[in-house]
Amino acid sequence: MLQIEVMKPEMKSKADYFHPSVAPLPDGEWLMCMQAFVGSDHYGSPEYSVSSDLGDGWSVPSIITSFESRALSPELTEGVADVRLFALPGSSRVLAIGCNTFYTPRGALAWDKKAVSNLQATPHQVPVYSIYDPSRGWSPMRKLATPSMDSCDNWRVACAQLAFTPEGDILLPVYFATGRVDYHGWDSPQFSVCVLQAVLDGEELLVVNSSNVLRHTVLRGFCEPSLYYFNGEYFLTIRAEDGRGYWSRSADPMNFPEPRPWSFSDGELLSMSSTQQHWLELAGKLYLVYTRDTGNNSMVMRFRAPLLIARFDPESGTLDRNSEQVVLPHEIRNGVHGLLGNFHCLARADGSGLVLDAATFLKVKGNDIVERHSEIWIAELREERA
Repeated sequence: MLQIEVMKPEMKSKADYFHPSVAPLPDGEWLMCMQAFVGSDHYGSPEYSVSSDLGDGWSVPSIITSFESRALSPELTEGVADVRLFALPGSSRVLAIGCNTFYTPRGALAWDKKAVSNLQATPHQVPVYSIYDPSRGWSPMRKLATPSMDSCDNWRVACAQLAFTPEGDILLPVYFATGRVDYHGWDSPQFSVCVLQAVLDGEELLVVNSSNVLRHTVLRGFCEPSLYYFNGEYFLTIRAEDGRGYWSRSADPMNFPEPRPWSFSDGELLSMSSTQQHWLELAGKLYLVYTRDTGNNSMVMRFRAPLLIARFDPESGTLDRNSEQVVLPHEIRNGVHGLLGNFHCLARADGSGLVLDAATFLKVKGNDIVERHSEIWIAELREERA
């Protein structure tokens, strides 16, 4: 079993934060990125804070100016969302990468049918990034570019885990539109997944290769992939819309076999509902962090609490049911069930690991959020000593 300690740091802000992510800085400090929750798929400009302690002592959050939202017209704003932080190997710098997104005064453009119908052209959604240097601050925002995606108007690195090759190249799992589909009455992209290999030239990511494409034809397809390098192999886990999550492995990150649905070692498939999964390495073992139908959480939208962890068996390609534990709990505030699932995992050099999420409590009346509250939670995990 794992020892799990949950911290709930006090942030020096009244904002209801979402999408928390951390990365280590020199001298034992930590960098956190998060953004205010405004509404469904609608977030404020990404902010950052620094602390010498994961539990408390975080600096007053400041907007990452590189990622600050900007008005394109009275009806359209470009923002940045789904940002994750990654310490760059052999450096004190941190890569922050997510995707641009678009809002109308009513919320997310993607769900505003009237605004979409009035657009002459749909704005492109692409990965964006900035690099944090403790001595210089944030670099200007750049949009990731590669000829393989030039013709795609919607492709993203979002809520992702990146991997690094032994040589230091960066492997970016991306998802991109390969068609259109009716998604519960909405005209939506259908996505596929691939991995891009990139090198960092100063403050610019240069894509040098791309993997084969992994496709799924149910509803919105495959999205929000995460990648991890473990014992000489690369492991993908992928969100889907068919009640499953999927995974694939390869020694060659440019060539992945057809993904398989997640299952326990007894053969039972995990019952999920369009939520992301991420990897976490602890003391030389690989784990998966996820949400699923546990049989007693059907009252939680898309089973988005509790957040669970189970040990992955590389030989069988399954999860050990007996190892499953709660990482972050299902809690209730004033009768409102907390939602989890937009989380970040980080393995630490001492064999322990971190899982961050923002428990979000939303009271909804009709189509409107009438009350909201969120809390950043940080779980510290380590193997129990014999």
